[in-house]
Amino acid sequence: MKRKLTLWALAVLLGAYALYALGSDFATMSDPDGMRFQRLGELLYEIDPENLNLAQAVIQRYVFAFLWDPVITSILLTPVWIVFGVLALLFAGLARWRS
Repeated sequence: MKRKLTLWALAVLLGAYALYALGSDFATMSDPDGMRFQRLGELLYEIDPENLNLAQAVIQRYVFAFLWDPVITSILLTPVWIVFGVLALLFAGLARWRS
C-alpha cells in the first residue's frame, strides 16, 4: 500500500511539473521569435552544467559510448513537458498495476 501511494505521488508531482512546463512554453508564444519548447538538456544545464558534462564523460568512457550519443542525446533534446509527462504516465501505470 505504501509503495502504491508513493508511485501515485510521484505520478502526480511529475504530471504537475509537465503541465507547468507546457504552460511556461505556451507563455513564450508572445515572444518575437515565436513559441519555443524548453528541452530537457537545457533545463539540466541551467541547474548544474558540471554534472551534465560529468555524466556524459562517465557514460561514454566507462559504460557504453553508444548509450550517450543516440539514446541519451535524443532524450535530452526532447521537450521537458514530454519527458515528465511520459514519466508521470509510467508511474501512474505502475501504481495501477501494483493494485
